[in-house]
Amino acid sequence: ISARADSKKTLLVLDEAQQSSGRHSNSIQEMLEACSETSAAVLVVTRAPNPFTGMSGFDSIRLEGLEPSMARALLPEDMAEEKAMEVCISMDGHPLGIKLWSPDDDLPGAGAVQEYVESQVLRRLTQEGTSSLDELSLSPLPLEVEEMLGPDGAEELDNSAILRWEGHLVEPHHLVRNVRRATLDRQGAAIIHAKLAEMWAGRKGPRARRMEAHHRLESGSEVEPDWIKDTVAEIMQGDSSAAAVVLDHAIESNPEEGLFELAADIALERGETKVASGYIESLSDGPRKDMVSSRLARAEGEWKKADELEASAISRLDPGDRVRAEISSLVRKYDDRVPGTESKIPFETLLSEADSISISDLVAEDRELASLALDMLRYSLSLDTGNMEEASRTRDSIEAKIGSDDPRVPSLNLMSRLSVGTEGEAFLYEALEDARSHIESTNDQFDRLRTIHMCLEASTESPDWLVEAHSEFDHGALNESMAHHRRALAHWWYWRGVVNKDERLSSWKEAIVRMRSSGSTNAARELTARLSREL
Repeated sequence: ISARADSKKTLLVLDEAQQSSGRHSNSIQEMLEACSETSAAVLVVTRAPNPFTGMSGFDSIRLEGLEPSMARALLPEDMAEEKAMEVCISMDGHPLGIKLWSPDDDLPGAGAVQEYVESQVLRRLTQEGTSSLDELSLSPLPLEVEEMLGPDGAEELDNSAILRWEGHLVEPHHLVRNVRRATLDRQGAAIIHAKLAEMWAGRKGPRARRMEAHHRLESGSEVEPDWIKDTVAEIMQGDSSAAAVVLDHAIESNPEEGLFELAADIALERGETKVASGYIESLSDGPRKDMVSSRLARAEGEWKKADELEASAISRLDPGDRVRAEISSLVRKYDDRVPGTESKIPFETLLSEADSISISDLVAEDRELASLALDMLRYSLSLDTGNMEEASRTRDSIEAKIGSDDPRVPSLNLMSRLSVGTEGEAFLYEALEDARSHIESTNDQFDRLRTIHMCLEASTESPDWLVEAHSEFDHGALNESMAHHRRALAHWWYWRGVVNKDERLSSWKEAIVRMRSSGSTNAARELTARLSREL
């Protein structure tokens, strides 16, 4: 972000900074401080309490209430001037307080705007309005009125200037929400949270699971660790930062070993090594702790230590976990290279390691998945080594497992054709045209980006349509909580630097950071060396 923002024409604004979770505030502060060192102008807007401490590169400006003469414009023009000034002064120039004021209300004393909201504004609400306000005040996210448990009072709240809108989403103004939260007793809030948790439990999707988890945890009801794990896994599909916040929340009331391990895994997936280290320290000694410790060591550049910990841990894992770890390790080793270059480990060695993995001890379903994963790896390795006979055999094995109608089959064919196409210009042109059709038609965004990268690697001079397809790819279409998606995005930044030499420095710096966060430490080292030579 700081690299992309480095321009005198750029203004980077972070509004409502106080809403950032404590889980992410340190990372956000690091990003902001990095941006402040660029040519861009950076504006951070926060309400009290300020989530950031000791920020360097920023000047603090405190916004006070409006001067009475300026605040006067918020009141009706036909109001007596003396009365208008009295209202503005009593509200300390607070714009929302002035907008909430009604002629039937008693004016607060100086500095008593919150007390005014509690004693006057909330007192005017009907039961329906109060119920809707309670739900909105206790929600972790803005809501659509249609998805509320008690939407009947929303119109009343809106007419009372209590709500703020962002498109179809609505929430109370912060002043009103904070006052209402403070006036709810713990037991009453717990009852509301429990009702809302049950409502969200009947809905599907990552957002519904996030809402359900928040309300269930806030209700004080007992929550099983397995439910937390399943819920966090579903939330991860939509937003890894939200999953991290929910898991931290769950650990506060349920400090269970399995949750510490999951929290460490998520932190490493997000490149948060300091956070991961704290959770790893809470794990009991054993192969699972060593496994996650190896990932931490790799992320911190301690490659020898990482390999030793990984090898030791894999040898002591249960059969099912061992096979999954072995396959994951092999895939990482294969991917751990700058695109278009060979792995530090010879491909033949990786192929031999794949053949040596025994999956016979797995249950039938896991055995089928493991066999498919190994065949996918063998297929890529066979193409890389030019062993077309082995590639053809493996491709047939894959198709037999997934079926000829599976959307992955066209990608397998393109991989083979692009590999062969590098040996002849006519073959390559035809393969690229078919790849172009596939890129434009596929609904699988990861498949689209992977195909774009395969075409870039196969081309000596990339056609304009390919450069455009790469440039316009939407990063938000991928899930950065998944390692292979993060590696694909790291490769996007690499290819951006290849295609656009003017932006090579910033692009490759970003690629290096992303390679490290996805465990591709060898690739990060290789690209760092190439970047040094470029400079």
